[in-house]
Amino acid sequence: MKALHDGEEEIASLLSKSRAGYEITAERLNAFSRVEFIEPDGAFYCFFRVDGLTDSFAAAGEILAQTKVGLAPGVAFGPQGEGYLRLCYAQPAEVLEEAFERLEPFLSK
Repeated sequence: MKALHDGEEEIASLLSKSRAGYEITAERLNAFSRVEFIEPDGAFYCFFRVDGLTDSFAAAGEILAQTKVGLAPGVAFGPQGEGYLRLCYAQPAEVLEEAFERLEPFLSK
């Protein structure tokens, strides 16, 4: 019963948090000249291309080892995803900001 009575409020809260995460992610990704991202259509993750990236699987592993930020390699979603990475922005603002601080050296190369 509680879900039926309070569900709309919880959904509104989740949408607000998701929008805030997207805004941080879009702003930070737009700051990198090597990055081009596809604006998501109703998702909680961002698929972005990194200029010069030829092995997204190796890059995701290197990023994880060097920065402790987990990104999905684009190739995991099919061969057309090569050169892309995927980041989940369903995180608190402080987590996303810290992740982008750690990612900056890699994405600025």
